Amino acid sequence: MDSLVRTFNDLPRPEETIGGLPNHFVFVVRHVPLNPPGDLLIGVHIQSYYLIQAGPAQILTSSDKAVRAERAVPLLLEAFIEAQKDPATGRPPAGIEAVAPWTWATDDADFAKEIEVQLKKRGVIDDLCSVGVCTAKEKHVVREAWSRFLGLLFKRTAVTLDGVSAVDAALEELTVGGGVGEQLCHNCFEDRMALPAPLKKCGACGKAWYCSTECQRGHWKLHKNACKRAIRTDSSPPPSAGASKADAHTYYNNLAHILPEAAALASALNLTLPKGNGSMEGTMKPLRRLIITGKDNPANIKLLFGPQWAQTLQSTYDETRVEVLLDPPQGSPSYAMTHRSGWDTDAPVRLPRPARETEQRKVDEVKAMQTRVRQRMGSRKEPNNADMMAVLDAFGAQWSDILPVYNLAMNTMDQGVWPL
Repeated sequence: MDSLVRTFNDLPRPEETIGGLPNHFVFVVRHVPLNPPGDLLIGVHIQSYYLIQAGPAQILTSSDKAVRAERAVPLLLEAFIEAQKDPATGRPPAGIEAVAPWTWATDDADFAKEIEVQLKKRGVIDDLCSVGVCTAKEKHVVREAWSRFLGLLFKRTAVTLDGVSAVDAALEELTVGGGVGEQLCHNCFEDRMALPAPLKKCGACGKAWYCSTECQRGHWKLHKNACKRAIRTDSSPPPSAGASKADAHTYYNNLAHILPEAAALASALNLTLPKGNGSMEGTMKPLRRLIITGKDNPANIKLLFGPQWAQTLQSTYDETRVEVLLDPPQGSPSYAMTHRSGWDTDAPVRLPRPARETEQRKVDEVKAMQTRVRQRMGSRKEPNNADMMAVLDAFGAQWSDILPVYNLAMNTMDQGVWPL
């Protein structure tokens, strides 16, 4: 350990990176459900999303934060000593040398204090024996960087744990723990930031995300058990409970076709109802058909999705209503996704109901956000992370409340994205 500390203390410690950004990292410990399972110490450079890591080790097996800190500190120093290797290649990026941070922070105040104790005890330079607590915005960046790293990791592995894929287990854990599972396609693990259109969630459980219908179908064999568990956990009864208690996804796939009124409505929407023969279809296409044709009254929604539809579909319905009212133009991620998925192919004439007062306020908010972003971008077509940070910073402490509006604004704005 003495040798590790000496090596770390000898690292150059610039105030800024070679790109002129503040040399500030946030480090956290995250569990990876591989075989055998273990924990990684990751450090994220907030301005660039660059991630370094060390491990695995058994850190989170102890509930004592002092013990966790004692186990984490060697990995923390090692992560910086190992020349900031790129997790995608296992090599340092060209022209990058190992450096110590100018400042650093973690996500828990008590853990930060215990880390400080261990750093002082081991003789780390005084300036780095002070550990801050990261902000809510920094936590969001760490979550995104971690989800991307998981995608890279699991692309190189194909292990399973107790019959459930390690990828499913990890991404489901991330989704429950902080909404990060929506950053990656759960089938191909592509980062949503690298895709031309936003990810769409599983219509049944809402806890798996996909870049295309093909990926959702390809992942169903692995996801179905987790999907059923999630539905039961959310107090939605299993499919055998009967039509009056079936969730929207189960009802649409197995029960709607029985009703002549539902079949007639589907025909008017240019839809063919699934017959409950084991092939599970998503709910987005029929839901959009109801909305874009203005037939999305409570009675019609109940015909296709059952009396319990709101339990699993209400938020998706509300989001889709606003998106349809915004009428995303060609070149927007939403337009690309809709056309690539075929949701509106052969749809009847577009005639959505007028916006309610609350919906109109949302539409106006989104359009105002798009104006802000365009002013920031100037002649550029595609916004970047710096644009996002600058726009959200203008809202101060309320930035996290505005983030969903920003995301919807970006998804429905022309960015030069075209369907594949």
